[in-house]
Amino acid sequence: MSNTNRKDIIARVEKFPNYIFHMLAVAKINYNSYYADKYIWSIENHDLEYLYKNRKLLEFGNGSSSDLTYLFIFLPAYINFQSKGEVEKYFQLVKYSVENNNIQLLADEYYDYLLEQENWTYDNIFGYLEYLCNNLHLKSKETVKALSDIYIRNYDKYDKVWEIEKDNIIKTSKELNKRLLEEDYILKWENLTGLDFLYDKYELVLCSANANGPDANSLGYERNLFYSGYDIDKTMEFISHEVGTHILIHIIKELWGQYHGQTLYSAYESLVKFYNNIIFEEQQISYSLEQFNDNRFFQIYNEIIEENSDIKGIDLICEGIRRWEVK
Repeated sequence: MSNTNRKDIIARVEKFPNYIFHMLAVAKINYNSYYADKYIWSIENHDLEYLYKNRKLLEFGNGSSSDLTYLFIFLPAYINFQSKGEVEKYFQLVKYSVENNNIQLLADEYYDYLLEQENWTYDNIFGYLEYLCNNLHLKSKETVKALSDIYIRNYDKYDKVWEIEKDNIIKTSKELNKRLLEEDYILKWENLTGLDFLYDKYELVLCSANANGPDANSLGYERNLFYSGYDIDKTMEFISHEVGTHILIHIIKELWGQYHGQTLYSAYESLVKFYNNIIFEEQQISYSLEQFNDNRFFQIYNEIIEENSDIKGIDLICEGIRRWEVK
């Protein structure tokens, strides 16, 4: 299918999502990098120690997440606060919600943002938040309060970091947006899959703090966070890949619980790369998904399509998983 109105992919420069990943990077949660050593001065020592001590509650990657990942990383980065006051309001509401087992004030304040999240991975985001706040262990609840204070307390010091980092991010955004105007990845994916991308634009938040860490971090259906330091050509390949993961997210939502989670996620990511190879017209794609056994799934998907050239999407992935499990 094709649309007369182009759906643009736009690289954006945003301070607050960079702050969120700055906290992870400097505390060495999930990954080590030169960035951590460069900016170790920007977070109080006792706060760094506390963050690292509780890193298991914040770690994420390869389709998995921890108890506090959503409240302290993905939701606030999706909302993108514009001031210290907004940052403080959010984390105070998080503290209140967890302390009182009541998400109502949090849900009311960010209702529109939360509703948009249901187009992404959570069919009932309000139910998920309620479950999360009600089922955290007492120790984790204490950690929420302490982490909230840490995120509020260190925000002002990040201003100096942002002044250093933002110029290179702005430069990359200009280069990337120029290249993105030359392509129409959303239209190509819509034509390939027969599915609509649900929004009229797709925002890519560029981040300098996640070198060596998880990249292409989906904040919502229409928002993603990319490392700003990669080669532009490699970034373009992975942008197209991420358009595919979003336009095909219904596969994960419909099949979740029917297969082992990691097997389903590996088959899904490999299918997206398989389709992305078609998008790039059989050019050699440079990125690897070996953690998802992409080469083996490629063989399986090719075998299936040789037998049935019309098979797509959910049917293809289900047959792929069936063959994966019997071999």
